[in-house]
Amino acid sequence: MLLEINNLFFSHNPNKPLFQNLNLRFEENRIIALAGESGMGNLRFSI
Repeated sequence: MLLEINNLFFSHNPNKPLFQNLNLRFEENRIIALAGESGMGNLRFSI
């Protein structure tokens, strides 16, 4: 394992969380993509 994130909370508006208690685990030599609707600020990175 290279990176682990536990209990992530993220919101632009405190009453409407985008992520709540999100747990992520990133392994080595993987490509990770967080995708949404077009124009939503999609993210892709490799570890």
